Amino acid sequence: MGQALWAAKPTQTDLLAQQLAAALGYPAGWRVVRTMEEMEYNELVAKKENEEASPAELNAALQETELGNSQIKKENVRADESKEDPVQTTEKDSTENKVDANGRKRATSPLDEPSNLVQGQNESIVRDAPTRNSDSLATQSQPGRMVKVTVDRIYAGKPGTDCDMWYHHSAATRAALAWMEKEAIHEDPEQSGPAPTPFDFKGGHMLPRSSKFDVGDKVEVLYEGEWWDAKILRKNEHKVDGFRYQVFYSSDNSKQSGVAESSIRPRMNDEDPHKTAANNGFDETWQAFSQGGNRWKIIGPDGTVYKSKKAALQAFNNKSDKPSKDSLTEEDPPWRTVGSEYLGKYVRWVTEHKASARRTVAVEQIGEVVGWISETDVDKAGEPGFVSEKTGKPASLYHVVFNDEPTHHPYASVLIEFVDLEEYELKECILSEEEYRPNKKTRVG
Repeated sequence: MGQALWAAKPTQTDLLAQQLAAALGYPAGWRVVRTMEEMEYNELVAKKENEEASPAELNAALQETELGNSQIKKENVRADESKEDPVQTTEKDSTENKVDANGRKRATSPLDEPSNLVQGQNESIVRDAPTRNSDSLATQSQPGRMVKVTVDRIYAGKPGTDCDMWYHHSAATRAALAWMEKEAIHEDPEQSGPAPTPFDFKGGHMLPRSSKFDVGDKVEVLYEGEWWDAKILRKNEHKVDGFRYQVFYSSDNSKQSGVAESSIRPRMNDEDPHKTAANNGFDETWQAFSQGGNRWKIIGPDGTVYKSKKAALQAFNNKSDKPSKDSLTEEDPPWRTVGSEYLGKYVRWVTEHKASARRTVAVEQIGEVVGWISETDVDKAGEPGFVSEKTGKPASLYHVVFNDEPTHHPYASVLIEFVDLEEYELKECILSEEEYRPNKKTRVG
C-alpha cells in the first residue's frame, strides 16, 4: 500500500485507476486518478505554511532561527573586534590622552568618539537580524524551483458520471469505510439493506449532482438520429443511471419514458411552431421550424416531416397536377425541355417519413424527368442557375415530376409532386426500360 501511495506514476487508463484504488484499499469499482503536476516550490513558503499549520512547530522553528542568527551575530562581532582593536580596552584607558595624526594629544571619552566596534555591531545586526517582515520580503523576492508533485482524485465510480469525488485520501477513506459497512449490511441476508452507490455522499468534495431539466421545460429529444420537439412531463432520479425523463412529443401526441439527459437539449427556437406554420400558409395543425436561410423542418398533422417548404405546401394544398410546360418556363432560369439524354427517363424515388416519433415509413414513387438546367445557365441577375451542394460549383439540375394517384395510396398525405436532382443523384435512381415501362401497370424491382 505504501508503494502504491507514493509511486510517482500517473494512471493513464481507467484500469490503472481501478488497480491503484484497489491497492490503496478502496472498494471495488472506485478509482484513484493520479496525475503528475508541475509547481513552483519555495522552501521559505513551505516552511511558513508548515509553521502556520502547527503552532508548536512554529515556536521551535523560530527558536532555531533566532539561535542560528545570534551565533552569526556573535561571530560577526568577534570578527569586527579583532580587526578594530586587538588589545582589550578598559574604561580607564578610554579617558587617557591619545595622539592624533599630527602628533598632538587630545582627551577622548566613549561619548565624544564614535566607536567603529559599535558601528560594526549595528551593521551586523541590521544586516542579519531576522524579522517577520524581512522573511516575508525574502519569500516574495526569491523564486523557488519547479518540482513535480503527485495529485490524486478519488472517485466512488467512473469519472465523468457525476459520481462522488474527493481531493484527499483522509476524507475518501472515511467515506470508503461507510461504503463497506453499507455493503456488508446489503450482503447480509438477515438485514438486506440497500446497496451502496457512487452517489451516496452527495458529491463528496464536489457539489451534489443536479438535473439539467425540470418538469414543463420545452426541449428537443434525440430519437433515431433526429431532434424532435418535446416537453418534459416527469423527472426521476436513479441512483446509478442519474436523471431520467418522460417526454411528450407534440408532433404525434406520443410519450416516451426513460429518456437520458444525454439525449435531451434545450429547444433551439422557443417560437411556437404552430404559429410559425400558420404564418407561412399552413393551419395550426401543422408545425414549422425555421433552420436558417431557406432551410425548414415542417411537420404535418400525421407526423410526416418535410425538409422543403414548397413540398409541404403542396401536401397541405393536396395539389397533384403535373406542371405544364408553361410553368416550367416561368422559372428563373427556365427549365430546358430539350437537349438532355435524361429527358423522358423514369426514376424510382424513395423517401422516408416519420409516421410518429418512433415509427418511420418508406414511400416509393416513380417519376419522370421533364426539365433540366445546364451548368452554363444563369438567372436574370447573372448568377449560376444552380450551384452544387456537393462541389460548391455550377452544375446541372434535373426536374422530376411524379404522377401517382393519391386517391387509393396508403400514404397519400406524404406523396411529393416533384424533386430536383443533381446528375449523380439521378444516376443512382434512374430506371432502365426493362425495370419500368409507362404502358405497363406493374413495377419490377
